[in-house]
Amino acid sequence: MVKYWEDKMFWGSNQKHGCFNGSVGGPAGVRSGAKNGCFHGCLLRIIGLFFPYFFSLKIDFMRKLLFVLLLSYSLVNTLWGQAACDNSLWQHVYNPSRFTVWKRCTTVTGVIKAMKKEPDGDFHIQLLLDPGQPRFLNQRNIDAQNGCLVLEIICYNKVKQPDAVDACNNCPENVTIPRIGDHVQVTGSFVKDLEANHGWNEIHPVSQIVPAS
Repeated sequence: MVKYWEDKMFWGSNQKHGCFNGSVGGPAGVRSGAKNGCFHGCLLRIIGLFFPYFFSLKIDFMRKLLFVLLLSYSLVNTLWGQAACDNSLWQHVYNPSRFTVWKRCTTVTGVIKAMKKEPDGDFHIQLLLDPGQPRFLNQRNIDAQNGCLVLEIICYNKVKQPDAVDACNNCPENVTIPRIGDHVQVTGSFVKDLEANHGWNEIHPVSQIVPAS
């Protein structure tokens, strides 16, 4: 029982939040959120370290209380993650094999520096990240995207690219379109664009854009 909860609640959640080991298959140290990811991972590490000690105590109340706390945390965290990212948007991403998915759902903050409409119907946006988030960028972001993280709001504009038409059919338009200069918090999938002459990291598809606090 102790081993199960160490694996499930401690190591599993660290991989999700990326506080210690980074995303599986992605850049080391990528956080699940600009403010929340490392806190969640560190909290779970502390719980994981002390869990075997508490569980060994012959105090039924303490064992039951800790079990309930761990279960509640897991449930709340899972529901929060599902609410933050709309995974159904991936049904409207044409040719998804052109991406390496570093993290299915993550959050970043920064300032909108540039925007343009793409032939595939997407808004292509450059986000200058707030300090403390350098791991979201690679060299191609620096060289080809003015040091910015790319955001893609999919299927929002008229689709002129033939192979993207079917994918964009009935795509929901729930993302608020920002303006240049806005300081925002962005949630979505963190990926690397593998297309020729691209190679930069993106939030694609974007699930949510809200003003940054």
